[in-house]
Amino acid sequence: MNKKVLIPVVMGAYLCLSPLSVKAEDYYKWDSKVTADKNKIWTINLSKKLNSNISGIKDKVYIKDSKGNKLDCNVKIKPNEKTLEVLPPKDGYKEKENYYLYIDKSIPSDKNKNLKETVKMNFYIDGYIEFEDKNLEEEVRKVANPKDRPKGPLTYMDVSGIKELNVHNKNIKSLKGIE
Repeated sequence: MNKKVLIPVVMGAYLCLSPLSVKAEDYYKWDSKVTADKNKIWTINLSKKLNSNISGIKDKVYIKDSKGNKLDCNVKIKPNEKTLEVLPPKDGYKEKENYYLYIDKSIPSDKNKNLKETVKMNFYIDGYIEFEDKNLEEEVRKVANPKDRPKGPLTYMDVSGIKELNVHNKNIKSLKGIE
C-alpha cells in the first residue's frame, strides 16, 4: 500500500479506536448570583452541624476567580456550627468579574458524613452606574423598572435590558453613565 494512503488510514483507525477521555463536571451547581457589593460576605446554611474538629476549612470552602486562581478568603464557622461565612478578599472583588464559590464534598458533618458532591456557585460582581446628569438618571430609572423606580444605586445589570431610551426634550446635558 502507498505510504501516502497508509499514514491517514492508520491515524484515522487510531483516533476511532482509542478511548476518548472526557470528564464531566462533578459539581452540584447552585443558581448563579449577581451583586454589586465588592465586599460581599457569602453566608452558607448547612442542614447538619459541621464536625467540630474540622481542619483546613479554607481548603474545603473557597473562591476562585474567572482565571481559576484561588483567592485568599477567610471562612468563619458560626457558633451554631451549621452556618459558614465566606469573607471577601482583603481588597474586595473586582467589578464586572465572574467568581466561583466551592464547597468541597470532603467537608464533614458532626456525624463524619461528607457531602455527596462538591457544590459550585457562580457569582458576578456588577458595578454601580454613576450618572453625571440627574435628568438622564431619572429617565433611565423609568425605563429600567417602570413599576417602582428604584431609589438606590443602579447597576449595569439593572439597565442591561434597555433597548431604547427616548430622552428628547428632557434637558439632558451629559450621557456620562450610559456611554
